[in-house]
Amino acid sequence: MQALGPRRQSTLIAFKGTAETAGSVGDTEPLPGFGNVAKAVFGAVLLVIGIAIVTGVDKQLEAALVEASRPGSRA
Repeated sequence: MQALGPRRQSTLIAFKGTAETAGSVGDTEPLPGFGNVAKAVFGAVLLVIGIAIVTGVDKQLEAALVEASRPGSRA
């Protein structure tokens, strides 16, 4: 496994630049702050889903969707 270490490092350096600039080349973030917003939105979605599961709303929604998907049902 030791033979893979230097090869991986050289590939990374070739992709990003020299060893001295490996941390600075390509580190520009295309949308600054997007990661924080995405984390907050994802957390809120998970919170809403969790509350729906605990309160049983998910089962009511599932039953309504199953009923609406049956042939001949009035949606």
